Amino acid sequence: MKKCCTILLQRNLPEVTNKIGDEILQNNDNLTDFYVVESGSDDDRLSKFTENTFHANWDEARENGLRTGRGFNFGLTELKKIGKEYEYYFLVTGDTVFEQKNCVEILLKEMESNPKMGIISPLSRKWGNEFSHLWDKNRTQSVALIPHVAWMFRSELIDIISEDFSSKDFMGYLYDGTNFRCYDADTEILVKSYLYDFFPAITSKVYIKEDELLTDRNFKVMKTENRETHKKLMWDEGMAWLKRKYNFDGKQQMRQLLHQSRHLFFNRNPNLRSMI
Repeated sequence: MKKCCTILLQRNLPEVTNKIGDEILQNNDNLTDFYVVESGSDDDRLSKFTENTFHANWDEARENGLRTGRGFNFGLTELKKIGKEYEYYFLVTGDTVFEQKNCVEILLKEMESNPKMGIISPLSRKWGNEFSHLWDKNRTQSVALIPHVAWMFRSELIDIISEDFSSKDFMGYLYDGTNFRCYDADTEILVKSYLYDFFPAITSKVYIKEDELLTDRNFKVMKTENRETHKKLMWDEGMAWLKRKYNFDGKQQMRQLLHQSRHLFFNRNPNLRSMI
């Protein structure tokens, strides 16, 4: 059994899936298996990785897709059903472009260097100047707020988070599936990482780009909304979820919770302050 598996979440874009899968396996095949979650894709729009595909093909998934949270929940729980367990899980969205071909190798090396590292993400230069001190410095450090584009998880952290959910299915395993488009649901995972005594990290040893035009070019084929419509729906649903679950009136209270959780983690683990 390999140490890691990569799960790619995609909808109706087999050519993109094939390209990403080929690149990952050709350069990291000795380290990772590769799986695809087809998020309600049409039967004639599946990738070539059919033997390692989990196809969400029920009516609701066909109509609306699974999105990030339900999609990765589905992939992880389907792996459990077939008895596949790994030390690390690399969860990648379908619009990810990797700049380093041996990305899995690099991320695994970083994860194995520190047993308290629960999540690691590559860096994107579009994530703001707050990360500019990392550019071109080949550095890994803890992180507060980043979006889930391509996160590698330590299995122990996923196992702990999964205990928060009774359903153990696509509606609840890693992500809270009640937040359909996942605004701040990834922030919740970062909070839980710190609370459960693991830190999330970011590294400039691997860079990614998000193909932001992928949906704009293909939303009709993908049978989804265009990017602007999606962003509005994601915001509205996210604000309702924050109010419903946490009684928060906006995103700032979730940000405060994240920073507080991070502060408490490093107070408990002063030997890791070099990672701040």
